[in-house]
Amino acid sequence: MTLNHTKIANKKTGLPVAIWKYKYGLILLAFFLVYPLITPSIYHLTLLIEVFIFTVFAISYNLMLGYTGIISLGHALFFGMGGYVGGLLMVEADYPFLLVIPIIVGIAIILSVIIGFLTLRVKAIFFAMVTMAIATFFWIVAQRWTDMTGGDDGMGGMIPPDILLPRENYYYFTLIVMVVVYMFFIRFVNSPTGRVLQAIRENEERTSHLGYNVLNFKIIVIVIAGVLATLSGFFFTLSMRFVHPSYLDVDTTLDALLMTVIGGMGTITGPFVGAVVVRPLEHIMSTYTEHWLLIFGIIYVLIVLFLPKGLVPSLKEQSERLRLLGRKLLGKN
Repeated sequence: MTLNHTKIANKKTGLPVAIWKYKYGLILLAFFLVYPLITPSIYHLTLLIEVFIFTVFAISYNLMLGYTGIISLGHALFFGMGGYVGGLLMVEADYPFLLVIPIIVGIAIILSVIIGFLTLRVKAIFFAMVTMAIATFFWIVAQRWTDMTGGDDGMGGMIPPDILLPRENYYYFTLIVMVVVYMFFIRFVNSPTGRVLQAIRENEERTSHLGYNVLNFKIIVIVIAGVLATLSGFFFTLSMRFVHPSYLDVDTTLDALLMTVIGGMGTITGPFVGAVVVRPLEHIMSTYTEHWLLIFGIIYVLIVLFLPKGLVPSLKEQSERLRLLGRKLLGKN
């Protein structure tokens, strides 16, 4: 009889095993914690703040596409809504930061439930088109309602609370937000609800025959994704001190889609890897050429062609192949 010593060790050690499992993530977190002490560059801190915020945005989209199989082309609605509603509450109504957050979360929940019940009864591409139509409607409102939103000029004046005004403080705040969201994300996708969502992704009809209310589970994931996207839009607006109708545009949704696909759909680390690739690449290329969108499109096509599963799954496969090859070579020697 052969004992599984790994499982026995896991049960005995508990926390150390969990730490070992996420060792690379913890090393990366330690680097991010000391990074502001290494460099005084405000530009680099701002870029990393964007990466942290858009990682949360990508996680929200990954929950829908990667773990449930829901394709939305209107996810920017929540991102832009967080920016506009949160900004208006702070600028026009003079609401404090800590009061704005529960308000926009509540609005996101209500809006997600309404959109879920209205659109989830249609399938696949029709759902994507309906969500895009809803987001486009709100984009038009943001463009035309100039007295409230500033129209195409956008709206400024969103200032974080005093404690978050220093760039380093806002950097640590968004880092904490990303870590907390990641902890929730990992627990959620490995929970019974997360397993049902993955079953829906693989075979919705069979999951329904097993007795699960597919519509309710889809609404749950849309609500969670909507809340996370709303918060990321609000925090991004505070970082930029500005909100613009482009936050509601389909291009913003495509950013989330790109980050999800490039990083790896249905993976834990995919959203972060996608954000690390997409956001800095956009900044770098837009600095050197006006045709950066074309170049970025070519890069995206190449990744889809040669790494169709995304960077994270593809790198894992290559790592496993190299490990097996190393074992064979050592065995022969």
